[in-house]
This record gives sequence, structure tokens and C-alpha cells, in this order.
Amino acid sequence: MIKLILLSTIMLTTLNSFASKNYDLTGKINGIRISNDRCYISFEANNSPYYSNGWHFSDSEAICKISQMAYILGKPVRATCEIDTNNMSYANTVKSIIIGIEGIHWPPYHKQN
Repeated sequence: MIKLILLSTIMLTTLNSFASKNYDLTGKINGIRISNDRCYISFEANNSPYYSNGWHFSDSEAICKISQMAYILGKPVRATCEIDTNNMSYANTVKSIIIGIEGIHWPPYHKQN
């Protein structure tokens, strides 16, 4: 019984830790700075005034290119970002980005997730 309680506590702590280190931003990209192997992206995030208009880092070529396209086209995006807890003065990292309409889903088709 004690092992079960301990295991449950560890799992909840791990899940809570993951949730607090990642956040989603939804809105338009209002600034982008690109160099050879990285880019910095600023979001006008409707859902997060705290992170809105702040620089976020990415060293992914795909994320940088999608961000550049979204900025030029003025299209909204949804990005998942990760907080860098080791260096609080450093920009948080963009882990994934989606450009497109809401409601796109994986199979089975015709069934909202």
C-alpha cells in the first residue's frame, strides 16, 4: 500500500512538473529575428498576456521557417513553449508550432477529439 501511494505521488509530481514548464500561445507572430542556426520569435498571444510580446527561442529550422511564413502572411499560430528553469534570464524555447485553421484532427475522421 505504501508503495502504491509513493508511486502515485511521484507520478502526480512528474505530471504537475511537466504542466508547469510548458505553455501554449495562440495568436499572431509580431516579430521574428533570424540568424544562421536559430531564430527568436515574438507572439501577440491572445491567451497569455504574460508571455505576449516577449522573445522566444528556437534552433529548429522548421519552426523558424513556419514562423517566418506566418509572420509574412499575418496568419495566427498555436505554439507550445518550454520554460528554461536553469536560466531565468534566457528566452523560453518554442517546442512546436501549428499554422492553420482550428478544428483539424487526427483519425478517426468526422469525430472531434
